[in-house]
Amino acid sequence: MPLDDQTTQFLSAALARFARPDATTPVLPDGYPADYARRILTRVLADPELLEEYTRAANAGFAAWPPDVQDKWYMSPLPEFTDTLVLNQGPAGLAEADLARLALSGTLLEEWQVTLYHPRSQPGRWFLDERHGRNG
Repeated sequence: MPLDDQTTQFLSAALARFARPDATTPVLPDGYPADYARRILTRVLADPELLEEYTRAANAGFAAWPPDVQDKWYMSPLPEFTDTLVLNQGPAGLAEADLARLALSGTLLEEWQVTLYHPRSQPGRWFLDERHGRNG
């Protein structure tokens, strides 16, 4: 499933924002408030095909960064998310800095995928409502 224009534009803006010389840590791109990022990431996380495509695009964006930007990424702290937060709150439970990090990190997205789609996982209402089209 290809990414829609809104999702592609958000990811592109997030990748470009971190690549700017003045960026020292991941932040949400200009013009994309936290609630917007939460909606995009909720939709992406609740659809395994979309999640796979988004993760692939995030990884490709990382690979396209010059080495100095990649080094800057490796120097910024990687948040740890508890399974409880991932399952029960999803992106709604994240601060802006953590949303930005999740939006850019194929590794973090893959970790969330493992947690959400594990056969014994019991994701919360945020996930189930999005999966079943009851996201308001």
